[in-house]
Amino acid sequence: MDNLIVGVDPGTTTAYTIFNLRSSEAHTFSKRHLGINLLLRELVKHGHVLAIACDKKPCPKFVEKLCSKLGSKLIVPEVELKEEEKRTLSMGFSYKNIHERDSIAAVVYSLKRFNPLLRKIDKIIEEKNKGQEFKSALTRLVFSGKSIKDAYQILEDVNFEKIRKIERKPSPELMEKIAGKTSDEKEIKKIADELKIVLRERNILKKQNKNLLKKISQIKRYNDFLMRKIISQRNNEWLKKGKNENYVEELKQNFFLENENLRKKAEYLEAEIEKLQGIILNSEKLIILKKLKNLLSDEFERKNRMLKIREGDVLIVENPNEYSESTIEKLKEKVSFVFYKTELNKKTEEKLPFIFLNAKGILAEETRFFAAIKKEDFEAEKKKKDFLKEIIKNYRLKKI
Repeated sequence: MDNLIVGVDPGTTTAYTIFNLRSSEAHTFSKRHLGINLLLRELVKHGHVLAIACDKKPCPKFVEKLCSKLGSKLIVPEVELKEEEKRTLSMGFSYKNIHERDSIAAVVYSLKRFNPLLRKIDKIIEEKNKGQEFKSALTRLVFSGKSIKDAYQILEDVNFEKIRKIERKPSPELMEKIAGKTSDEKEIKKIADELKIVLRERNILKKQNKNLLKKISQIKRYNDFLMRKIISQRNNEWLKKGKNENYVEELKQNFFLENENLRKKAEYLEAEIEKLQGIILNSEKLIILKKLKNLLSDEFERKNRMLKIREGDVLIVENPNEYSESTIEKLKEKVSFVFYKTELNKKTEEKLPFIFLNAKGILAEETRFFAAIKKEDFEAEKKKKDFLKEIIKNYRLKKI
């Protein structure tokens, strides 16, 4: 992910400028009634936010809260920037209103403060002949509070090629190297927390797999019980009560029907386990979707006891046109993307605070509670959407 420095000017119209340290490009946006969670989702799509800057002192609570949620460095000027300073700092940039100008000024102000530090990082990268990935990782550690020397020692033996292959999942070897390079418990804990987030979906799937195996075992035991019951009824009740052969045949037929139903259920559960194992083995290449039939309260409460829907999760909803306000209220701060299977009603799409994506033809796997799509297919579907158009819909903005 690219490293970013962001300038924010909050208010009725919130403006923000994203400066990419790798490409040296700046992009400025402004929206009315922009909520903090929606802004968070927009920022993380662009990269890793190293620092957030504002032009005012004291710093607005909105910016402090945004900075806290992202774990970014907060940049506040020693005194509030004056109008003349902001005009000078924003020269050469295009903007639509004074809010965008102020966000640009905040970014440029912070870049001037960071310029000596960034030059030192460039110098050591050039001297040591390191690549862009090393530079990005070094910059993040330095912005988190490490000295350049300590940050370099931590990263010196890291295999960035291996990190690319395993993506966000740190290997045990990497964890050992980092632990060996630093005694900073806070730094090690931060890495461990990131690892927990990456493996969360895997643990949920493994738990579901274990539950299915338990159910199969119960079905087999019940099957044995029915067999013993039939034998007992045939050998004892028929003789004691003087039942005729038709009674025994009826018992047999009922048993075989019940047995067939149990066999089919066991086959279904075994197929579910096989699918879940496939998802677990390939989870590094997949986006895991948590599955709901609709967005009504009963369905959500029942499924959420097992799914435990959290912030950042992606859902697949068979029919999102069926929903309740209470369910939407619980999900709107946690979920941004919702895949759908049933044709989406235009009114539903406009009213609900989610970005809807069509699941037709892109599901890599599907079970009772989960589905999975390839990461490249997820990105392709996102590119088809006009995100700016999605997030400025009037009704949605009122709900944020």
